[in-house]
Order: sequence, then C-alpha cells, then structure tokens
Amino acid sequence: MEPLDQNLAQRLKKISAEYEKKMAVETKKIAIKTEDVVDLPVKERLKGYVYRGRHGYYVRKVDKGDYDLTLKLLEAIEEACLVNLSDLRSSKREVGHTIPRAIFSYVERKLNQRSYPEIGYLLNKDHSSAMHLLERYHDYKHTKVYKLYMRNDKLRAIVDEANKGPYQWVTKA
Repeated sequence: MEPLDQNLAQRLKKISAEYEKKMAVETKKIAIKTEDVVDLPVKERLKGYVYRGRHGYYVRKVDKGDYDLTLKLLEAIEEACLVNLSDLRSSKREVGHTIPRAIFSYVERKLNQRSYPEIGYLLNKDHSSAMHLLERYHDYKHTKVYKLYMRNDKLRAIVDEANKGPYQWVTKA
C-alpha cells in the first residue's frame, strides 16, 4: 500500500505545482490588464474610455470633444470647489462633491457633446449617474453652495460659455 500512496502523493504534488503555475500566470495576466486600465493618466483617460468585454478590457476611442477645455474645466473646478479629480471620481455623496460633478457633467455635455457613458467613465460612474447629475444640475443652480462656486471667474466663464453653447436638450419637468 505504501508505493501506491507515494505514487498518489507525487501525482498530487505535480498537479498542485502545475495548478499554482497556471494560477500565477493567470493572476499576472489579470494584474497586467488591470494596471493598464487603472493607471491611465488624465489625458489618456480623456481620449477614450475603457469597458470590459467578453475577452478582456477594450478602449473605445473618443474622437469628439475638446480635451484642453476638459482640462481647463477640471482645473477651474479644483480651484473654485477645492476638490481634486480623485474626489470627483469618488463615491462621496456630499454636496461639496455632487455639485462639482454636476457642473462637470453639464459642461461636458453642452460644450464637448460627450455621451452619457463617456461622462460616466470620466467621473468613474455609470451612464445613469451622469443622466441623473444633468437632471439635478438645474436644481443645484439655486443653492447657496453653487452660487459660492460661481464667484470664481474661471469656472463662471466656462459655465456661461456652456449656457450659450450649441448643444440643447430637453430636461424632465
């Protein structure tokens, strides 16, 4: 009986070693894919958005939109609202974070004519969150916090330009 047990033990060791090698290769592949997706710099993130498909991650290139305007908008929001890009992309639901997100999505939709999934990707949200932010933007315009943010000249100039912008859509009443 001992030779059979030794043979079985050797086969189990061999199978577990092969499995560990395979899992190491798989986790390395996953790590490479997620690093490629997560560590995109801001400018690269603006040029396209990443989505997960059946066979891995894909980058959809975004041809429309003015990237310089988006970077100016982000700088103006950081200066006026005292929130950085990571705060805009976070899941915090405080007024100090939701109003700047709504301003960002409004300007991106009006001036850069970005789609809801693109705005959602830039904010690390779903497309429905981007739609909700645009619906709430007009409610936020009457708050004291919004008026305080609009005291900043850079941000007010960009939002005024968006109000005159070429792109119009109907919001729910």
